[in-house]
Amino acid sequence: MPPLDRRFVRLALRAILVGALLLAPWPGLGAAFTRAVGAVANVVAGDLRWHAQPPLGLGNEHTLAIAFRPALEVDSGGRPIPDPAWHTVLTIRDIESGAATRSAINVRFLVYVPLAIFVALTLAAPIERSRAWARSVALGLVLLAAFVSLSLALPVVGLLSDDRVRGIELGDTAKGLLEAAYLTLIEMGSANAILLWALARWLTNPSGGWLWLHRRGMDRHDAKTP
Repeated sequence: MPPLDRRFVRLALRAILVGALLLAPWPGLGAAFTRAVGAVANVVAGDLRWHAQPPLGLGNEHTLAIAFRPALEVDSGGRPIPDPAWHTVLTIRDIESGAATRSAINVRFLVYVPLAIFVALTLAAPIERSRAWARSVALGLVLLAAFVSLSLALPVVGLLSDDRVRGIELGDTAKGLLEAAYLTLIEMGSANAILLWALARWLTNPSGGWLWLHRRGMDRHDAKTP
């Protein structure tokens, strides 16, 4: 097997092993991680008040409060929530009227799985230069944080358009595109984490990029060649 192929196989095997450990159903992990995500989101949402303007100037301006709460066994409509430990409930409430709308968010697929995949790849990749590795990890975490923020912002925007709170006005086409983008982020969470990890490595080493695998593999191959 060529040196480059062996390097990729070793990286993949190490990443799969670490990823399997991180994604295992450890007792209490879901509830603890979901509470942490909700706490961070509430730090931002705690100072966030959405001042909704009525369409066409009809009606009064109203203020909406945004909060993330732990999920119960059922949602506001009485429907059971599968695996509630991994769900947080996004609530948007009209402060003046008390009207509210809610939606359960799957924190595991939206936040934890991409984070676990990124961590698995980071730990599996060889550390050749500590400074370059540190820059790559730091940039990757920034990119991942931006990705997660976007993932959480989409359901917030969608819920703001609910008729019960009327935070923003969205047409049916815009709502459909928003929902499609949200579902895509959930389904492509693992792939997006891999792309962000690879992008961070390339941006911190643009002259080498993925060739760090090839160079190191070829160096070892040449060293063994008489």
